[in-house]
Order: sequence, then C-alpha cells, then structure tokens
Amino acid sequence: GVKPMLQRLQAQGVDVYVASGDNRKSLAALARELGVPDAHVYDALSPTGKLDLVKSLRGRYDRVAMVGDGPNDRMALEAADLGVLTVQQPAPRGPELYAAADVVVEKIGDAGRAIEESLHT
Repeated sequence: GVKPMLQRLQAQGVDVYVASGDNRKSLAALARELGVPDAHVYDALSPTGKLDLVKSLRGRYDRVAMVGDGPNDRMALEAADLGVLTVQQPAPRGPELYAAADVVVEKIGDAGRAIEESLHT
C-alpha cells in the first residue's frame, strides 16, 4: 500500500523523500519503483544524519512529516512537524520512541492518512 499512498500525497503537492541507513543501490531501485526522484534519496544516513535532513527540510518547507519504524529514527521523528511511527515490522521499540512520535500506525500505508490530515490543519 505504500506506492498508492505516495502517489496520493504527490498528487496533493507533497514532495516525498527517502532517508535510510541502507546503501544507495538498494534505495535507488526502491525509489524508482515508488516514483521518488533520485535527488530525494538519502542513503547511508546515521540517526544524526536523518535529524540533520529533517532540520534542512524544515528550512525549505512549511511542514515536514517523518515516517520511521525504529530507534534510529527517534531524533528525526522528534524534530519533524509530524512524526509518524509505524510498527508493521516487529522490532524492539522503547517508550522513548513512542513518545517521540505524534502518531503511531500499524501499517506504513496508514501513514498517508495522518499526513493528509496534517496538511489540512
């Protein structure tokens, strides 16, 4: 459900970025499949790198949403205007990660609704 969600958001004028600790090669293929421009793909990011990206995007956009699923996303979730934690994949998540998020969703595809609601508030 990620691709249709991203297409809906992009149709509403939302710029989508991918920020991950994964390598460029695997992310480039994913981004192409999802319709995310290559210039919006940030690979091999540490938790601090994700935080820095969110801060940079906040300087360019009125609102920034961050969707993440693990402890390495905590600082970026806190820094975003809207932090969405997805718990679809099993992973250890402490209370501080839940506290960093504004919204918790079961499936990543459900993050779109939270972002769409945020656009209208």
